[in-house]
Amino acid sequence: MSFQIEHKVGKNIYIYEATSVWDPDKKQSRQKRVYIGVKDPKTGEIKNPVKNNTPKFCKDYGNIYFLGKITDRCGVLKVLSESFPDEFREILALCYLDICEETPHYIFPYWYELSHLQQTKSMSPKQITQLMEVLGKNEESREEFARQWIKSIDRPGNGLLFDITSISTYSHRLDIAEYGYNRDLETLPQINIGVLYSQEKQIPLSYRVYQGSISDVATLRKEVEHIKEVGIRKSTLILDRGFYSLKNIQDLVSAGLEFIIGMPMTTNLTKGIIEQMYEKLNLAENALLVEDSIIYGKMEEVEIGEKKLDAFIYLDEKRRSLEMENLLRRVIEVEAKVASSKLKHKAEFTEMLAGKWGNLADMFTVSESDNHIIINRNNRNIEDKSKRFGIMVLLTNKKNQTISDILIAYRQRDYVEKFFDILKNETDGDRLRSHRKEMVEGRLFVKFITAIIFSAIYSDMRISGLLKKYSVKELLYELKKLRLVTMSNNKNFITEISKKQRDIFNAFQLPLPL
Repeated sequence: MSFQIEHKVGKNIYIYEATSVWDPDKKQSRQKRVYIGVKDPKTGEIKNPVKNNTPKFCKDYGNIYFLGKITDRCGVLKVLSESFPDEFREILALCYLDICEETPHYIFPYWYELSHLQQTKSMSPKQITQLMEVLGKNEESREEFARQWIKSIDRPGNGLLFDITSISTYSHRLDIAEYGYNRDLETLPQINIGVLYSQEKQIPLSYRVYQGSISDVATLRKEVEHIKEVGIRKSTLILDRGFYSLKNIQDLVSAGLEFIIGMPMTTNLTKGIIEQMYEKLNLAENALLVEDSIIYGKMEEVEIGEKKLDAFIYLDEKRRSLEMENLLRRVIEVEAKVASSKLKHKAEFTEMLAGKWGNLADMFTVSESDNHIIINRNNRNIEDKSKRFGIMVLLTNKKNQTISDILIAYRQRDYVEKFFDILKNETDGDRLRSHRKEMVEGRLFVKFITAIIFSAIYSDMRISGLLKKYSVKELLYELKKLRLVTMSNNKNFITEISKKQRDIFNAFQLPLPL
């Protein structure tokens, strides 16, 4: 039979559990004591120090803490919580999963158990599906988010980068998915997504979903209407040459929008500009130092639809040399292939070119002689083609800009390409598997929020120089090593912060977690 013994030492009362045991050697009863804990003199509660120091569970903390701080600082937390007050925590939790793990959302319950997500409930795959449907059906709140987000980011004079990408779907019952030009060269139905991107903040502003068969040219007209609807102030729209058309130029001018747009090499206007300016373009007086590279540039005023615009032509000699070398290598490959083949007719030569060398037909003259063909290089066509190598022509109505200013602004379209990479690859968003429009709209909205947060991280890493050391994924895995331990008495402590983790928080100018 056991009983408790109190032993007072100073102000503390120590409690032991005593049990009587028989000592066969000494032929007498003895006490065996086991320490239990300290008794609280006021409440009588016995506190067990051994149990209090036992870890109950350990969760990933550093990466979640970091993502929360970035979400708050970039402003998306405020706007999202106001637009979706009941769902914003769960939306952000799914975004964090996308950024950290690149896994399907049905993994969320398992990831949730291992991650410190305050005030966020776990969700089963069915509950996630229901959340997507709620987001997809709530177009009004999504539009309100877009308006408030743009209002918080957009500034007068800000450059707006616009581009579109396509996302394929396995579903043939999604009404907005259609066959069209597929940028990933897939034979699947697709939807098109147009994105406005802030040049200044290097962060996405808004997105629109378009039917998969709509061309880039037609999409721009709808986007101009969208820009008016959401109240974007005086900004410069930066567009690649896929959006060029006379009608689009007129629409942009009529809408009062400043723009910089690439010109296709196939238009008569572009060919005329190159023909007129090519001979004098690479003079020393036209040389510029642009982002550590020597570029030649000139400006010429042109008239389009009774509107005077500025055309800027650029020559990159390094790129021209590489493109010329590539062309000549392929020409020599064709000559070697013909020499080793027994081609008798021109049609056989045309058929041979159709695959690997289909765009080289104009680089040769072909004749038939004595049951074989003879090919010669078409020097004039090769020279004409080479005049477009290393050349870029940009058209703008933006005034008081230097030749360098226009080129630097246009080159920042690379940020949009990175955004599309985030949307389709970094966050497992390259396929759509749902056949319901509401589900697609909901999922795309979550992916868009994900891309905002990812872009904010990527931009800060580029500015601070951390991209030279880490990818975004590597950085988050380094922070993931910082864990929150919960003890059996429900008290928490954070594991020791390493030098690498401290350097990351300092580079982002974030307070260290306490």
